[in-house]
Amino acid sequence: MDIKAKKNGDSYLLSFAGEMTIYTAKGDFSKLFSKPVWLDSNITIDLSDVVEMDTSGAQLLLILVREMAEGGVVTVNKVSDAAESVITLLNLKSHLGMEFDTA
Repeated sequence: MDIKAKKNGDSYLLSFAGEMTIYTAKGDFSKLFSKPVWLDSNITIDLSDVVEMDTSGAQLLLILVREMAEGGVVTVNKVSDAAESVITLLNLKSHLGMEFDTA
């Protein structure tokens, strides 16, 4: 998976592209948390370019939201059909308070 972080004022846009699966989870976790300059900021997540997601990808989102709970706000603004189906199936949209539009 490709993760891009773009600073936008006091917040960050995190764009995820590719697979968010068990096969990429360890590397994805390292990419997100090796130097998390955005942890004390508000972040917007763009999942519109995610082509495949499984429960490992969902866990990555849960960890991200948990880590942000004390320092900032997470907003998901766009999702692909693949990401939306997993988030909906696992009822994470309501659990995490995420509001988003399908890309």
